[in-house]
Amino acid sequence: MRHHPRCVGLAAPQVGSSARVAVVDVTGHPKAAHSSGLLVLVNPRIVSQEGQSINREGCLSVPDLTGNVARAQRVQVEALDRDGKRWMGWCEGFEAIAIQHELDHLMGKLFLDRISNPRADVFRRKRYWFPGEPPDST
Repeated sequence: MRHHPRCVGLAAPQVGSSARVAVVDVTGHPKAAHSSGLLVLVNPRIVSQEGQSINREGCLSVPDLTGNVARAQRVQVEALDRDGKRWMGWCEGFEAIAIQHELDHLMGKLFLDRISNPRADVFRRKRYWFPGEPPDST
């Protein structure tokens, strides 16, 4: 995750593992108003969710496309942490979106599976980010 600029999450299936593990860290991302820091989520599940918004998402697994995806604005997540201790917490905004995105990977889904109208809501990526480049606000 740290080797890809602007990457805020990674799930085990994206690196060839069937483990139910995902990591999320939105710290410093321009879309993140709040961050819980690095979250290592083992066997995570969403136990509650609130609100809904549509946001543009991209993914390392689909590098050439982005899309508008409806997700909960606030989620309560239960998981084990990296030490095997039970963790439960509420996440909101961009962090909640990132968590939902990564948990989808654990269920074999991509953000494209959540798009209701591919003609209107899928876009070719306009810009790729490379190490050392400043992020934009999209």
